Amino acid sequence: MKDFFAPETIGYARFEDGTINFAGIPAVKKGLEFITPIQNFQPRVLSITSWLYDELKEMSFNNCSIIIHNPKGIDMVTFSIEKDRKIIDVWNFEKFACNEGVFVRTGCFCNPGCNEKTFGYIIDAYEKFYNDEIRQDQMTIENLRKYLDDKPIGAIRASFGYMNNFADVQKFATTVKKFMMQ
Repeated sequence: MKDFFAPETIGYARFEDGTINFAGIPAVKKGLEFITPIQNFQPRVLSITSWLYDELKEMSFNNCSIIIHNPKGIDMVTFSIEKDRKIIDVWNFEKFACNEGVFVRTGCFCNPGCNEKTFGYIIDAYEKFYNDEIRQDQMTIENLRKYLDDKPIGAIRASFGYMNNFADVQKFATTVKKFMMQ
């Protein structure tokens, strides 16, 4: 395995992966006071998330299937939709879901390196991308795709919390089915 590091050229972005929100620190106490009385929500969240996990795992329509990227038993399901053996662009699903009134997170995972590992990237394409004197304004998803030979970038993440209920999860599953059936 080859080690590779590319220093961030955009000043503020150097701090994105670890600098905490200092202004939000005072809100921690209020947040803990708010959540303490409802601490028993976790079993319900895991229950509805497990239902979605099972539902997505069985979905298959029109040469479409679901690839789940995380284990069952946590409060989110991260997945991709595959059609004709090709991963569908996650931003297409995000736009469709938004039009259906369902809001999801899409992107390259929150853990740097996870997307690369999940989709089997090799470091050479990234190294070339970062070393080809690309200007800051050219560091786009579209340009990255060119260097990665159209490999998938990102996944869809459905995550749930204490406010979600079964109806929310069912609406999400129905939205995924509608997307796959179009």
